Amino acid sequence: MLDSLVSAFGYGNFIVVLSFLVFIHELGHYSVARWCGVKVEVFSIGFGKEIFGWTDRHGTRWKFSLIPLGGYVKMFGEMSPISDTLQQPDKNIARSFTTDDELRSLHSSRKALHHKNVWQRMAIVAAGPAANFLLAIVGLALLAFFVGKPVPQNFSETGIDSVQAGSPAQSAGLQAGDLVLSVNAQQIESFAMLISIVQNSQGQPLRMEIDRYGSRQFITVSPQAIESETNAKPVYRLGITAKAFTYEKTGLYDSVVMGVQQTWFISRQTLTAIGEIITGQRGTEELGGPVRIAQMSNEFGQAGLRALFYFMIILSINLGLLNLLPVPVLDGGYLVFFMIEAIMGKPVPAKIQQTSLKIGLMLLIGLMIFMTLHDILRF
Repeated sequence: MLDSLVSAFGYGNFIVVLSFLVFIHELGHYSVARWCGVKVEVFSIGFGKEIFGWTDRHGTRWKFSLIPLGGYVKMFGEMSPISDTLQQPDKNIARSFTTDDELRSLHSSRKALHHKNVWQRMAIVAAGPAANFLLAIVGLALLAFFVGKPVPQNFSETGIDSVQAGSPAQSAGLQAGDLVLSVNAQQIESFAMLISIVQNSQGQPLRMEIDRYGSRQFITVSPQAIESETNAKPVYRLGITAKAFTYEKTGLYDSVVMGVQQTWFISRQTLTAIGEIITGQRGTEELGGPVRIAQMSNEFGQAGLRALFYFMIILSINLGLLNLLPVPVLDGGYLVFFMIEAIMGKPVPAKIQQTSLKIGLMLLIGLMIFMTLHDILRF
């Protein structure tokens, strides 16, 4: 039932997934800020005009805003150009800091962000990405605990898992459970090897030796060519699938360990891919902006709740890594400022910070425009 609901929600899954990830990220900032004694004025999911919201007993305005492509936490004493650029004046907050006396009062308040020492401010900034990584660890641990850890399967032992209706494989008489022994007299050792042979066949007939419940027989099948959006050459297929994994139940401790290990593995692979794109070793076709993420949210949603949940975990890790990049406006940029302050014993001059943040904002907006155009052209 849940799988059907997720599938029916279609592109709406993009808003749900992104809003939840933004909420977790900003909740990290919010929680550590409150723990450090900083007053939080606004907690917003989205940018722009407020759609609806409420003010809690601590004076924090919780709200959902018109543009659901991010979010922010506004803290007492926080002054940043991104706030001035992206946020509209909040009618629900009566305080307006305009005079020098009011600014001095702001910075002397124990509840102001700038009153906190540099280590507390670093903790508040780092808490957002940390929350995204923690979500990934917990999510992967839950999958391992309730679904089980994936155990790779040997294709030569498990054989064909399913045959697609109307495919060349079905027309040739292949069935689920058939063990593929050889193709054109070449012994098959893995499903990847079979895929490679099919792709290199250029659509020419293949003579397959199979084992069907202990009985050996030969079947000839001609791969079908399919045009690919990301590859100039056609992709050839038979229309069969193989069971790549089975799942084994794990205990709570092993599940948590697996969650940490998989989060580290995915993070490392992502950083490696980014490095290869920057150095030109890999193309930009794998990059995706809002349009691509919305499309993938729909595709994973069609595959069911588990697939969408795993996609959300991948996005959470990517969101955490993105925010740690040393780019002004992002959390990583603020961490660089604070590390310089910790080393030098004094803050980076305000003018340098303001200029850097404005440049970082322009770079971020430029990247978003590039990625959106890239997605639209690909789509």
